[in-house]
Amino acid sequence: MSGEELKNELEQMLKNIETRLNDLLASIDRLVAEGKTQEAYNLWKQESTSMMSDFQASFEKFREKAKTSDEATQRELEKIFEEKFREIKSSLEKISQKLSKPSQFESQISQSLSTISKSLENIGVIIGQAIDSVTKGLEETFKTIGKTPNIVSARINRKDLEIIDELVQAGIFRTRSEAVAFFVSKGIEASKDWVQRALDQARKIKELQESLRREVESQFKEE
Repeated sequence: MSGEELKNELEQMLKNIETRLNDLLASIDRLVAEGKTQEAYNLWKQESTSMMSDFQASFEKFREKAKTSDEATQRELEKIFEEKFREIKSSLEKISQKLSKPSQFESQISQSLSTISKSLENIGVIIGQAIDSVTKGLEETFKTIGKTPNIVSARINRKDLEIIDELVQAGIFRTRSEAVAFFVSKGIEASKDWVQRALDQARKIKELQESLRREVESQFKEE
């Protein structure tokens, strides 16, 4: 196989994975906009595993063909990979931004280029590690927020909604839901003393209700 054919095949393989990542990003965008973050995460887990498996299988066949190529061709192949991987890394970062905080993953993805030798032998490993680093980071994120986000309907006055929309348009929050969840959390935190007193009273009321229920049940049993 000629050096030019090898370069074209590698470019096509890398283009395929970039296209799949961008298609996946579009689907994740849509789900997140609809407030279906858990579904978006599940889609990522399913598709990332499939992508990694397909790429590594294709690359293994390619590597066998490229083994006999000369040193200059191998350097050209490594250069093609390095240039294309920047675009793949960008797509991965965009996906992580949609599903969590980008700062958690940017350094992990970047290490895929800096900590592994960019030899032809290791190109397949670098792609796999980059995808895996995002997946592991997102798994940790979704462990902390729970397996399924709780959805609550709420009435918001027009003035508050306008403020929330302005914050979303400015890029402070990704969606209305994210903004409302943030302010609910902050409101509870700011009122924690009052909330704690209310919870204590609610527990006392619950205990009294349970005590009355047991007493009524006892009376019926005696009769």
